[in-house]
Amino acid sequence: MSSVIGDGEIIIPSPSVKINPTQCEAFCMVSIKVIVNDTTISLAYGSGVCKPVIVSNFL
Repeated sequence: MSSVIGDGEIIIPSPSVKINPTQCEAFCMVSIKVIVNDTTISLAYGSGVCKPVIVSNFL
């Protein structure tokens, strides 16, 4: 093995790059909340008697 990088050699990046998992978790929680609110509004609208539930989940 030579110390000079030649054609076709792979350069492996250093493992010092870290990803903050809290941003991924926050995005997942917001996405789930939006899906749950949409589902709740759809079911409440279908029943026709749950207007307060529609308003609270819409806001």
